[in-house]
Amino acid sequence: MATVKFKKTTSERIDTIPISAGNLIFCEDTRTIFLDNTSERISYNGLIILVNDSQRESMTKPISTFYFVKETNVLWRYDGGWIQITEPPKTIIVYDNFPTIGEENVLYVNDNGTYRWIDNEYVSVSSKDVEWGEF
Repeated sequence: MATVKFKKTTSERIDTIPISAGNLIFCEDTRTIFLDNTSERISYNGLIILVNDSQRESMTKPISTFYFVKETNVLWRYDGGWIQITEPPKTIIVYDNFPTIGEENVLYVNDNGTYRWIDNEYVSVSSKDVEWGEF
């Protein structure tokens, strides 16, 4: 499995990113996901959320798109067969409230959004202060 490299961009800049196997590119303005293999960039316009792997494995006619399995937190792609895109997270910690002092390189999620601990405060990942390898 290729190393997955997450990137975000806009539709007008997607062609400026060189094709590289493992690129998983989120296009913010069109809500399209692109996945690069060794020679081409494939676009996916939808994401299907499934409860568990049994539901994924029992599909009789899956369509070519991305599937997210909630029970395992794994992203899959169907393209004539199942291709696992991500590994399950090593650790999932659920907080009723965020810790008073957060940890760097940890994502914190609540009903209002996703946050990181940066410079002694929680910062929304949509903030300009967080770099995603934008192109």
